[in-house]
Amino acid sequence: MLKAPSYIAESGVCGSPLKYSWKPDQDVRIRDTYSKNIEQIVLKTALRPSLAIGIAVGEWMIWRLEGVSPYKRAGKYVEALWARTVDELYLKVDHLEPEKDVGDPAVGPLLALEHTLYLMLVNTTYDEPDRGKSVAQLAALVRYTLTDTSHFDSWLKRILQLLNKTFALDSENPGGPILPRAFLDPNHAIDLEKAPRLLDEQLQSIDPKGNPFLASPQQMRDAGFEGTPYRFTP
Repeated sequence: MLKAPSYIAESGVCGSPLKYSWKPDQDVRIRDTYSKNIEQIVLKTALRPSLAIGIAVGEWMIWRLEGVSPYKRAGKYVEALWARTVDELYLKVDHLEPEKDVGDPAVGPLLALEHTLYLMLVNTTYDEPDRGKSVAQLAALVRYTLTDTSHFDSWLKRILQLLNKTFALDSENPGGPILPRAFLDPNHAIDLEKAPRLLDEQLQSIDPKGNPFLASPQQMRDAGFEGTPYRFTP
């Protein structure tokens, strides 16, 4: 099971009291407030780094509602998506039927997050025109749940600038490299030579048991996966 990144844990948002209201399907209105600036920066960033940014944005809400919300499936989806950044065969299913949003402020935002993460995955995988918009909409959802957005805003600004500068979209190699989750920490030096070790540690920390999105090692081998499941081989 993945642990909260230090930049989130140290922000003080984890498990903080809920000070926002929520109505069924309120996410539609919140997503409409997305930042065009975030959208444009993501569109100028390589695809795999863009996917990593989107997942990392979503993690802020997972940890912000840790211990507050009874809904755990969104957290399992985020964990599964980190595995998916390495190989698509890690995902047994890329989405599940959503629960009904009844207006619970501890659950509704996570339902919206899970759905928007799925849209972001599809848009980024196929380089759809809305891939930047999807990441920006995730950020809008996260900001809505935070009483103080300063830590999140500062992190997102730094990581967008860093990854766009380091992994700008290249027409000859639009995908870009696979990024370890650790590289989404602005204080962690981006050294691609260390990426294989970090990705191996990341995969080993993910447990597919009890995660409805993740394939078991045997299911991966049956699907044609070469190598050892949940280990990284360059």
